[in-house]
Amino acid sequence: MDKTINNTVKNHFRQHVPSFVDGVERFGFDFTTTEELLGNEWIKGWSKPFKPKKLISIDFTTGETTESETKNTSGDFCRYSISDNHLMAEFDDGFHWWVLGTIEKPELIDLPKWAGWKHRAILDGEEVVLTDEVGSSCGDVLTLRDGRKARNIRYGNG
Repeated sequence: MDKTINNTVKNHFRQHVPSFVDGVERFGFDFTTTEELLGNEWIKGWSKPFKPKKLISIDFTTGETTESETKNTSGDFCRYSISDNHLMAEFDDGFHWWVLGTIEKPELIDLPKWAGWKHRAILDGEEVVLTDEVGSSCGDVLTLRDGRKARNIRYGNG
């Protein structure tokens, strides 16, 4: 039987942390509405404008340091969406995205369904948008299901 909060079904969010990352505790929280989910400070932070941060790099062979700034490589925030039970943050009209975490009962969330992969590419000399026709990608090479190759322009100027 579902636990309820004020006669509303309780749902649960659990942060996604890639398996190759060590030393990070996943967090989670209960919520009852989509608005409550998106109102969480960590989740809301994904929709805020990008602010560069200072990076300091150290060359351990010489001891020299260099300063630089982080760059926005994902574009502007577009929307939140759901893919199966995953909460997604989409950027740059959905060309870039991040999995934020899992939702215990995604059917109770009122968000658009994630449309899937989108690639800006050069195919036969023309700039195109590719979606389902892409079978695999490796670096800047997209291999289409029909065997043709396209260049993913995410990795350069086309």
